[in-house]
Amino acid sequence: MNVKIASYDDVLDYLQKERWDNGMEIVAYPIDGTGIDHTDLRVFANIEDAHSFLGNIESYDYTSIRSVINTMREGANDQSLRRYNNSCIDVGQMTEERLKRLDSGNKIEIKMETQTNKSKEQLLEDTINYNKESLKFMGFKGLDDEVEKGIRSGKEEFIVPYQGTIDGKNVNADLHFRNGETRTFWNSYDLTVTDSKNLESTKSNTLYLNKSGRGLSLKKAFNQLEGRAVYAQFTGEKTIDGQKTSTKYNAWEIALLQEPKVDGKYQPHKFNDNYGFNTIDALKALDKTYLMIEGTYKSLTVHNVEDEVTHQSLKTGNRQGIRVMIDGKQSTLYVEANPGERKLNAYMEKTGGKELTVVTERQKTKAEAQGKETTETAKEKKEQEKAKGQGEEESERKGKGQRK
Repeated sequence: MNVKIASYDDVLDYLQKERWDNGMEIVAYPIDGTGIDHTDLRVFANIEDAHSFLGNIESYDYTSIRSVINTMREGANDQSLRRYNNSCIDVGQMTEERLKRLDSGNKIEIKMETQTNKSKEQLLEDTINYNKESLKFMGFKGLDDEVEKGIRSGKEEFIVPYQGTIDGKNVNADLHFRNGETRTFWNSYDLTVTDSKNLESTKSNTLYLNKSGRGLSLKKAFNQLEGRAVYAQFTGEKTIDGQKTSTKYNAWEIALLQEPKVDGKYQPHKFNDNYGFNTIDALKALDKTYLMIEGTYKSLTVHNVEDEVTHQSLKTGNRQGIRVMIDGKQSTLYVEANPGERKLNAYMEKTGGKELTVVTERQKTKAEAQGKETTETAKEKKEQEKAKGQGEEESERKGKGQRK
């Protein structure tokens, strides 16, 4: 807790007021090392409120207001007790030194420190449970014991390996965690996808998570490496009255697999909602069209275009099977989102296969007319060439007769 030298007295006055006038017991403070003043602090009446605030915030820690007040009072009365760090007063170090000097007669101080230590143990249980929930939410199964072991190890950083299969392909990941003083943060994971039938097709990517251990799930990250788009919520920045503030927005995102990686990660490209693509409209546009299959146009009718399961699957980035009629026969067509072209790509196969050409009635009529015209033109040209050849043969025969 580095306090600006010029703000030392203001911070002490602020904490004393919050403690004695408002009954606050806990103070949370930034831990980025920069100098702070009283506006950077957050105060709470109890540990539970502090936990709620700190649960998803990596850049703050907390301590007892009473300890800080007593420490800063001593430093105000005896400047030799002050400790300095980066041109600031290091109240954290001062507090640690003061606690070492505490005698057994200070019952209130000891009680508060005991309560704080007990709360940190509870917070350890909370962060274990929270990270287990994050694993479940993100699609990583069977790692609870390894994650808890890493959290309790006390190591500053630890890695948990994962192995699995998706759509018949081998999936391996290294999950990167960092232990803070009272909380553990899941920062990123490195994902590798390998096709056992084609080892040269191996792809890998690094996925970074937010402070809550949230980001692209395992299935969405897998689908991106398969070249498909996924729909997710992202955090950006916008400026209001000259002040930058964070904002959340939804967008389709693809990984630019053909571009060079940056720091082990494929660069993303996003299409936000204003771009004008959504799966419901795209699926409706596919209905009453024609598929080019083996050189022949076949009519397509799509069933239940607003099925919620279908659209959620498409947003996950899956190649989703849908019930359709092809030339009047019940069939399954596989589709995947293509936000860049504001359409759904269509396939006859769940994996692999060639994308089918999809045309409207008008496009089909035009293409057939052009095909007919092309055929007639080719036929006419062939007949002209035939007549020309016959003419040349007749001229050659006449030439031979005259020479005789």
